[in-house]
Amino acid sequence: MAPKNLQKAGADVAPAPTETMRKDKVLWLSIVGYLALIGGLWGLYRWGSLENQQQVAVAAEKLKVTVYDAITTPGTATTLAAKYEKDLPGPANPDKKGLAVVIGLSTTPVVTNEATTNKDGIATVAVTPPKEPGSYLLFSHAKAGSNAYTDRGGTAPALLFVIPADREILICDIDGTITDGEAALKGVNLDPQPGAATAMRKLAEKYAVIYLTARDDMLLNKSRDWLDQHSFPRAPVICRDWTLSSLPATGAFKKRAIAQLKNKFSQIKWAIGNSGGDKEAYAEHKLPHIIIDGEDTEVVNGVQRYGVTDWRKVAKIILGE
Repeated sequence: MAPKNLQKAGADVAPAPTETMRKDKVLWLSIVGYLALIGGLWGLYRWGSLENQQQVAVAAEKLKVTVYDAITTPGTATTLAAKYEKDLPGPANPDKKGLAVVIGLSTTPVVTNEATTNKDGIATVAVTPPKEPGSYLLFSHAKAGSNAYTDRGGTAPALLFVIPADREILICDIDGTITDGEAALKGVNLDPQPGAATAMRKLAEKYAVIYLTARDDMLLNKSRDWLDQHSFPRAPVICRDWTLSSLPATGAFKKRAIAQLKNKFSQIKWAIGNSGGDKEAYAEHKLPHIIIDGEDTEVVNGVQRYGVTDWRKVAKIILGE
């Protein structure tokens, strides 16, 4: 009988093996289910916050933005453009493709439009400008936030210039014309030609000035700053986007740019430059022009070309003094 009593006592102390396994299984299933729930909630959070994560990533990336000056006539729809590049040390700044950006016009109320940069890092939007002539501040920032770029501008921001279609226009080159050298050779910290700023301010009292330069658009911000720092009249600055094939084509670039301006303005009266490309472009469009550091005065393609060595002569010739 003793063995039977011992067996019964043992049965009262320890559960059967099958019941232990069942309880362990329930415990493990509970743990797995809890972890799955936590994982699912985390996955939903991550999925739901993906856009925020992308915005944070963009905001953390240093980008350079160049907002282009724009020119139009009162009430005429035009295009605003901004270029985004990765802000790396040195002159190499790869274009930033596929970036969602905002381009705005500081009017009352403020006009803003969204766009995406193309393969060249350029975003464009169409706007209808005010009907009142004048200049209006332009701005652009990555959609993720205004801290998503490094603005290398400074004293002279981008502007939209609204100019009457019949206003008399004067086109002026920059390098070697109002500066004492070429930015491509000496950098942008050039000295102005003696008397150039004074003459240009006087000419701007009668003419709407447009600076047309073959400089690459990577120098646009610094070019506007230079003009401002040396007291030249603030006016639209038109640059080009350099490529290997476009480097020698200064004349062709300026011909196209002048043709586009003539589609908007009927009274382009004068042009000032210094290079062979300037001569070529101005003569083709039959614009009377002045060549700095030139000596020959002649008729070319039916229009007068004046060669001068002193900026004091420029205002006298154009204003008939």
